[in-house]
Amino acid sequence: MNMNMCNTGGEAMKWTVLLMVFSSFLVFAQEEFTPGADKNISWENIDKKTGGNSNEALEKAIEKARTKYKPVLVYFFSKNDVEFCRTIEEDWFKKGNIKTLSAKFICIKLDSSDKETEELRKNLKVEDGVAVLLLLDCRLQELERIDTLKGFGDAVERLSEKMKEAVKKNDEFAKKLKEVDAVANAVENAQKQKKTREYVQYLEILAGLKAKLGIEDPRIEEARKKIEELEAAGKAALEEAERLVNEAEQYFRARGTQGFRQDLVNQAQQKLNEVASNYPLESLRKQMMDISYRLTNLVSEYNRLKAEEEKQKKGNNP
Repeated sequence: MNMNMCNTGGEAMKWTVLLMVFSSFLVFAQEEFTPGADKNISWENIDKKTGGNSNEALEKAIEKARTKYKPVLVYFFSKNDVEFCRTIEEDWFKKGNIKTLSAKFICIKLDSSDKETEELRKNLKVEDGVAVLLLLDCRLQELERIDTLKGFGDAVERLSEKMKEAVKKNDEFAKKLKEVDAVANAVENAQKQKKTREYVQYLEILAGLKAKLGIEDPRIEEARKKIEELEAAGKAALEEAERLVNEAEQYFRARGTQGFRQDLVNQAQQKLNEVASNYPLESLRKQMMDISYRLTNLVSEYNRLKAEEEKQKKGNNP
């Protein structure tokens, strides 16, 4: 009886020890996890702990996404949310086709408590010390935000679908952005080469891309404002040209060939040439053509009457 009791007590002690060891192992394993230590994804070298420089490297990574028209995966890790980070790094990033899909992104991993990335966090609406996974397009516009594990269902499969959707949306956006880039570069090159007519033509095309593509871009807005400035200056020149033509026509109607003002005609023509050279906008074309037509008719009528007068003089003096 005593022997049985001893054996029972020994077995109980053994299991107690094993449970304590196992519990200690679990605690140790949990303590070993460090948010942000993931190496399954090919991250841009931004973390200072791995030899990167947060500000410079981050700018390069963002520029890389922009120039290559690639979507961006940004993982803000935090020691304040170990469970979330553990799930992402030790589960999601290691399973399914997440690693393969991540190759289609510029992948950036950042400490959400790092003061050097405060400006980026502010722009992306990420609070200090909060863990979040973001899928962005090549201009850092948000496509998907994952900041909770609740209601995520089959997390790996869902993340995979979200990444595929982000790639598709970015590709569609990138196609439009490439067109904007091409026209914006043409504007810049024409301006550098001082090819005014080409410069204005490309400006008009650029300003029209918002309606055509349904895309917001600061360069489109700048082009629109520049065209407004050119249009205002061109209209002012045309108004002056029209005033000069009106005056020349009044003198001519009042005094015939004797009242023809070549000086006014020359000044009006100079204004028209100014518009044609410096403000060759489609919106000014009709007004410029109308004034030019009136000026041409005035000169033609003067030449016709002058020729008749000369002929009459010759007839009177055989």
